[in-house]
Amino acid sequence: MSEIVYVWCNESMPGIIRIGKITQDETPQRVEELRNLRKGVPLPYTCLYAAKVADADEVEKRLSEEFASDRIDPRKAFFRTTPHRIISALKMFEIADQTAVVQEALDNSISPGER
Repeated sequence: MSEIVYVWCNESMPGIIRIGKITQDETPQRVEELRNLRKGVPLPYTCLYAAKVADADEVEKRLSEEFASDRIDPRKAFFRTTPHRIISALKMFEIADQTAVVQEALDNSISPGER
């Protein structure tokens, strides 16, 4: 099972980055979750970077701790920072680049009427 940590942005929220995790086995159900997440924003998310990692829970936790001062709400995984900072930190844990896989899941979460 591949564990992936991702860095997303959304044009409708400039300067705000989302950090999250997914396993490849969860992709079909995660696409449905993305559809629901998408309901709260006018534009689709874009995957800036995604990395296969050994332990997504641990990596996501460490990134959240590292960028705690940039976190917008302690209950949500949104950060006001530059993507480069988070991507650089994520690359330290990277086994393989999975950006295309996550972007495809995001693209699949957009209904034909939203395109």
